[in-house]
Amino acid sequence: MGKKLRKISMPAESDVYDKQADNYDLLVSREDYQGNILPAIQKACSFDNKIIVELGAGTGRLTRLVAPLAERILAFDLSHHMLTRARSAWFEGVPDQVSLGVADSAAVPLPSNCADIILAGWSFCYLAVWGEAQWKERLDAGMAEIRRVLKPTGVAVILETA
Repeated sequence: MGKKLRKISMPAESDVYDKQADNYDLLVSREDYQGNILPAIQKACSFDNKIIVELGAGTGRLTRLVAPLAERILAFDLSHHMLTRARSAWFEGVPDQVSLGVADSAAVPLPSNCADIILAGWSFCYLAVWGEAQWKERLDAGMAEIRRVLKPTGVAVILETA
């Protein structure tokens, strides 16, 4: 009669970030096939000779976009697995001006007033999502961390879809 449907289960977010970095990177690499992300961000700020702190860097898709323009990028993510994929995305090795490290977006191991730009792409929302009942406190902590790390003349660019 009809075709038998196969049940497909979606992995949990935590499984994607802990175990599926290659698949995740393949998926997000297709989102900007028209090359609109970098020009859109550049309308908000210039990356030329700037020190950028990236929160929730994941597999490094934004890191790779801005690396050729920045003086230095300090990119952090909670998932070591995602950062391992970010590291492997540079076939000749991570450029000298890029450092990758494991850290929560609400507590990065950096001194105050060190960043010209804070960049967070599709990751800052997880402070609330994974914060559960403490979602507001987690978002407040993340915003406080941005204010702490950012220079007084700095710019924060937070990209979120929802």
